[in-house]
Amino acid sequence: MKTLSKKLTIFISLLVISITAGAQDYHLRHDTIFVYESWEAIFDQTPDAEIHNPFIDYYSPFIIDFRLADETQNDFLHDETVALTVGDSIWMINTSWLQQNFKGDCNKMDFWAPLYFTAKIAYVEWRYYRASTGMTILGALLGDDTLFDPDPDDTQGDIYIIDFDAAEVYKLDHKRMSKLLEPYHDLKVRYEGMKDFKKQYIIRYFFMEYVNRLNDDPSVPYLL
Repeated sequence: MKTLSKKLTIFISLLVISITAGAQDYHLRHDTIFVYESWEAIFDQTPDAEIHNPFIDYYSPFIIDFRLADETQNDFLHDETVALTVGDSIWMINTSWLQQNFKGDCNKMDFWAPLYFTAKIAYVEWRYYRASTGMTILGALLGDDTLFDPDPDDTQGDIYIIDFDAAEVYKLDHKRMSKLLEPYHDLKVRYEGMKDFKKQYIIRYFFMEYVNRLNDDPSVPYLL
């Protein structure tokens, strides 16, 4: 079994952005996307196919669609693949695949969503389209601090954990966060002692602490 780095496999860092459709719709171009048809291929990081010069609709940082000139390739991309990478750092999961194979909160997702994973946990980021969210994150990527929203919750998507054992995708709220931390009493006490423990930015911080602890815990099995 290969183990992945403790660090998260992706960090959204889009380097080439062209805004061509006003304040709410964006288009990206990358030379190649690498397509994965199974979780085994994802963990081995051995793509099953390459697609060149895709056209990417970017409605917000959490609602992204890939369109290809060849409709047959489009059908394959949306109906049969599990995930893909854009460039060498951005992982996206096929939400149609999630809906077909998992129950729960994934049923409201459209197109593709940012995917994060380590050897022991996988999760996605998602939130319904909001123009302000798109502009704040694009502002950050473009180095324009004036586009930041002062609310830390407003520039990040919600976390949805992929539970392979239960075949479920669920949103990580404060109740589920407390439950996840039960094996790590010190983290649970610290988390529940925070004044804003129900806020997404606090949940996100302690979730990352949880991910690191999980990867160091020999009693936790690998996903595959």
